[in-house]
Amino acid sequence: MPWKSYIQFRETTLDSIRKQPYLFYRIMPLKRRYQEILINNGTEIVIEGYPRCANTYAVAALWVTQNRKINVARHTHAIAQIIRAFEKRLPTLLLLRKPEDAVLSYVIREENVDISLAIQRYIDFYRIAHSLADAFVVSDFDRTTTQYHILLKQLNERYNLSLNIKKPDETDQMKIKKLIEDMEIKSSGGQLSELKVSRPSKQREILKNKLINELQDHPHLDKARSLYYLMKEKSI
Repeated sequence: MPWKSYIQFRETTLDSIRKQPYLFYRIMPLKRRYQEILINNGTEIVIEGYPRCANTYAVAALWVTQNRKINVARHTHAIAQIIRAFEKRLPTLLLLRKPEDAVLSYVIREENVDISLAIQRYIDFYRIAHSLADAFVVSDFDRTTTQYHILLKQLNERYNLSLNIKKPDETDQMKIKKLIEDMEIKSSGGQLSELKVSRPSKQREILKNKLINELQDHPHLDKARSLYYLMKEKSI
């Protein structure tokens, strides 16, 4: 099988697994890096969203603002994890970002993901997430990164939690940035890539400018935008 065909087959198979909790929670625990990020009996909060929607910031900010390291299920970017959170009625922060920004950032990060696949994954994720969103706290990228204390308050109110409601100050933001970089280094096996780390990067901006026309011309972008605005209503 040609390499490109193999990659397409692999990604299609993974997409199917990510939508089915029964398969997802039997297969993915076999991967070491998933063992600490999947929902388990000790999970206290779930933080999930499409890739590049401030997932890492949200997790890091939670750990920095609290007095202890909370057990968070996170970073699978799989709708199966959202479905499982819904079924178990777990406190959940569901993250969102404009498709133009999230898709471009995702394509730049993952060499095996092109714009068409990224848009389709965005649509698949939020089409199902929208049907479950009333059970969750939903947050857009800007609120996540600038008003995190409001999310903490919403999580407390919705799920009767006792999280420390704190707006990250300058010192906290420095800790969050360091934690984000540490998480990226761990995820990538010891190297920090400017194309992947979850913070602003001039290198990524240059690549985004090269891809933006292709994205703007994509026939499914309007569908992704419509889902974004439907989800945005759930965050108000």
